Amino acid sequence: MKRRALVLLIGALLAAPALPQPQWTRVAVPFYTPVDLLVGWHRFVTAPQARVLQERAQVLARAVDDYCHGREPLEHVRGPWRETTTAWERLSAVATGPLITRRSLRQIDFSPTRANLIERAIRTAPRGAAAMERIGTPAKGLPALEWLLWTQPAAPATPACAYAREVALDLLRETQALSEGFAALARRGRDDWPEDEVVAAVGELVNQWVGGVERLRWAQMEKPLRAGTPQTLPRHASGTTAQSWQAHWAAVAAQARAGAEVPAPGEGRVTFELYLRGRGLNDLADRWVTAVEAADRRVSAADPKTPSTALDAAQALADLKRLAEAELASALEVRLGFSDADGD
Repeated sequence: MKRRALVLLIGALLAAPALPQPQWTRVAVPFYTPVDLLVGWHRFVTAPQARVLQERAQVLARAVDDYCHGREPLEHVRGPWRETTTAWERLSAVATGPLITRRSLRQIDFSPTRANLIERAIRTAPRGAAAMERIGTPAKGLPALEWLLWTQPAAPATPACAYAREVALDLLRETQALSEGFAALARRGRDDWPEDEVVAAVGELVNQWVGGVERLRWAQMEKPLRAGTPQTLPRHASGTTAQSWQAHWAAVAAQARAGAEVPAPGEGRVTFELYLRGRGLNDLADRWVTAVEAADRRVSAADPKTPSTALDAAQALADLKRLAEAELASALEVRLGFSDADGD
């Protein structure tokens, strides 16, 4: 009888409906300070992501070298390029700190690709860091490598392949500088942020988060589709546009809404949702999560081959941006502006 009762109990538990989302009025959320927001952002988000990007870029540089020396096939390079690009999109979706001061979005991901400048750079045959500094950003970075791996694949032991090696090494140098810069920010504790720096850095984070939403909505989705120029969609040549959208959105969404854990101050990422709830702004946080989830559904369904799905996603992103501008920024005591890192 006891065994039968146990079986019935297990069956009832398995058949029970999934537990509802946390009742935030009953869950204890710490009162996070602006410093907690910054420490969580750099220690648990940007520094680890920058380190991964550097590691991926190192693998890519070796793969390009192997290919250009005839040791590996072209696909041996294309895989590492995709992985490096995804790591870059996760880090750069919300461009803060060294990404801004180094103008890395232009250095690594200038768009649209300028084929004529790449061809000119190939003829120039630069060698080494100093020579690459004289090459304009439209002929460098991930888009230039995409052109050299897909649009006009560089054959081994050719000037084009030699240039691809220099582009990959230039990319590695930039990612190393980013990793060092973000690691320095991650080492700063809660007592290492002067008040004026806190105000500026939190303002930068919120502004660049809004800028990341807008960059995805307009430059990467709506503008190319409405203009009828799908070839200017991100990662069009490699056929990874949808993956690019997803990686960018995942990074933006991860900072917007709470995960499964509620970290103590200084022990994890502090999302905007947790920051709001820690201050008792549960009504705004609920509306915020609803808008984030609506955008999540639309972006997840966005397909560059079906423009209407991407335009639907762009509309949901526009709605989310409006809520951020109208209520999130004021709740975080941030003044929204514009920077050249926001995109065109």
